Amino acid sequence: MDSLMYDSSDLSLAMAEAYLSLAREHIAGWEADFGKEQLIQEKALIDIQWSGDAMWAIEEAKAVGVDLRYEVPQEGSTMFFDGWVIPKYARNVKAARYFINFMCKPENAVRNSDAIGYMSACGAPELLDYYIDEENGVPQDLTYFFGPGNDSVKVCPYLVPDKSVIDRCCIEHDWGPEETSKLISMWSRSKGESASAFTYVVIVALFAFLIVAVLSKALSKRSRRGRRTRRR
Repeated sequence: MDSLMYDSSDLSLAMAEAYLSLAREHIAGWEADFGKEQLIQEKALIDIQWSGDAMWAIEEAKAVGVDLRYEVPQEGSTMFFDGWVIPKYARNVKAARYFINFMCKPENAVRNSDAIGYMSACGAPELLDYYIDEENGVPQDLTYFFGPGNDSVKVCPYLVPDKSVIDRCCIEHDWGPEETSKLISMWSRSKGESASAFTYVVIVALFAFLIVAVLSKALSKRSRRGRRTRRR
């Protein structure tokens, strides 16, 4: 999975574009929030979502009698995290550090995780206690994060994944300006955002029609005015 994630070769991008282009006619939309609503309304069968958004959709769907599931492909997926950073041009570094330390206190990390629906980067015991769900949880191996002795903890697998899931995933990375530009261009073409030659012909023809219509109307008004002047 790591080798695929870091492969920004022209061949790799061309293969991804070809696959996405073939799938395009079966895709209802490309925006994540759109997909959540479509799932809840049973207008879509599958959607690619971040884990926290997926949990939100599952809970919302459950409220209206729709059963949704969240799965990580056997081939692997990406691991991600949202973090706080202090810019090098920050004027008040001390206050920024206070804020980060405040948010990383276990009691605040629990409240934050509860609010956003994502697993916290804080591995304190208080967080593990918060995730435990003896009634509805599934035994998960969490030794990769909470250490030895936590190889069968009953938690929500969507919120806190098993070690076997983590092992087949990899961290996203920054491709850099040049490679990212190639990726964005490929993504735009795959979604059909790049207009074809036929599209440009239609646009030009439409503008030509509008110009002719406007000129024809103006000439017709001038002709009527001329006739009224002669009658006087």
